[in-house]
Amino acid sequence: MGVLREGKRFFLREKGPVRNVLTAVLLVLSLVTGLLAIFRKPGGPVYTAGGDITIVNSVVNNGEWIAVAALVVVVLLWVFPRRRAGGGSGNVVTGGAGYTAGRDIINNFNNNGPQPQFIHPKQPTQSYGVAQAYYEQGAYPSALKQYEKALEEQIQLSGPAHEDVARVRNTLGFLCWEMARYKEALTHFNHALVICRAANAEGKDTAAVYNNIAAVYDDQGDYDKALSWYEKALAIYEKVLGKEHPDTGTTYNNIAVVYKAQGDYGKALEWYNKALAIWEKVLGKEHPSTGTTYNNIAAVYKAQGDYDKALEWYNKDLAICEKVLGKEHPSTATTYNNIACVYDEQGNCGEALVWHIKAYRVCVKALGEAHPNTVVAKTNMEDTYAHTHPTQPFDQWLSQRMADSE
Repeated sequence: MGVLREGKRFFLREKGPVRNVLTAVLLVLSLVTGLLAIFRKPGGPVYTAGGDITIVNSVVNNGEWIAVAALVVVVLLWVFPRRRAGGGSGNVVTGGAGYTAGRDIINNFNNNGPQPQFIHPKQPTQSYGVAQAYYEQGAYPSALKQYEKALEEQIQLSGPAHEDVARVRNTLGFLCWEMARYKEALTHFNHALVICRAANAEGKDTAAVYNNIAAVYDDQGDYDKALSWYEKALAIYEKVLGKEHPDTGTTYNNIAVVYKAQGDYGKALEWYNKALAIWEKVLGKEHPSTGTTYNNIAAVYKAQGDYDKALEWYNKDLAICEKVLGKEHPSTATTYNNIACVYDEQGNCGEALVWHIKAYRVCVKALGEAHPNTVVAKTNMEDTYAHTHPTQPFDQWLSQRMADSE
């Protein structure tokens, strides 16, 4: 199976309408003062017979300074509209199909259910196993070195055109994709595709490579190419595996992500619901993968501003998280955070803080204070706290709340 896109996303809350109002006020102020400065007497621009512009007064008056300062602030507000936590693209997925402010952090239910999977070689070398261990630990640079070594060993063992070589190349491409090294990822995927097509043009391996190539273009924002490659994968999955197979559902989900990134929320919901029908029928309504799709659907409604429906679907996801994974699992914290951000959008800071503190407590305990999810959770909470007209510093308030929970 290929890459399950979107999934559980831990996102930074948006700043809300205040930023937009401030930007509009400053823009009007800058325009008015600028016009007054231009048409004031004496001074202002003088057009010469040659068409050049000269300035009569070289001293900038107060009105011009106000205009310049306001314009600078407007530019900064538009260029840096949101604070980011960490780097990289949406899929930590990032990217690519991020649906709100800040860095989106995938949390695929601790590797349960449909998820990014490798096409493992049938006769892997020792280095491949070592690379897998590094990958599971999140040590990507070390994993990359071992996978490259495994590729050399696999070529010596099987020959350069063997299917196992394609599978190792696909794995390398997948890892490069996760590290946002897109050019290298496409190089490995294309080498793998040549071998897979020669072996079986309509095989599952070929479909998986199609899917992963699409994921690269998705991350790069080339959505037309992404859809084209996802459709190639889908044609094989539907023909070979059928319309109710989980791999088919994965591709339905991935297509939905692209439409959502394009702002076509109607089509996004249509494809998410196709994926959901498979998860609920094949895996059941309490499977984590079903919850992931609930989460994705909630994100679409949030993007549309339909916060009641967003909360409805996030709570469906939460019920699965708490029952199957427990209240102290990182994926559960992701859902706590996402619910909090909906309340933020509604201006309900009190309720938002309740959910933000839940998310932060779990992240600290399960992931540690330095983990990106923990940093995002704390940033979100601090932003919300600042809108409550606090009477004490945030760190002091947070220390008290954390102490109360012990």
